[in-house]
Amino acid sequence: MLHTPKILSLPMDPRLLVKEECLKKAAEIRQEGKLDRLSEQEIARELYFHAVVYFLCRRLRPLLPLRFIMERADPIDLSDDGDTAFRTFCYKILWLFPGHRKTGSVT
Repeated sequence: MLHTPKILSLPMDPRLLVKEECLKKAAEIRQEGKLDRLSEQEIARELYFHAVVYFLCRRLRPLLPLRFIMERADPIDLSDDGDTAFRTFCYKILWLFPGHRKTGSVT
């Protein structure tokens, strides 16, 4: 039987700069059956990566032309098939660094 991947598109949210919020959102996505083949941890890492990249680019935008990167980070497009091995590696590496403890102003 051929598998058709589920795809989910989420708007950017500053709360995703907090790993605990990413984990909550990932649990919600899994519980609602929106994605089946990614673990909660995989979903959370990708959400976090997109948020960090988006808001970093937003801060640096006055200095650098970063519109292309920002457009790739928002919305967050998740697929049951996962992402490329390189991107998945990047999500894992960024997740290892300490993150925000609570949501604050990032804009």
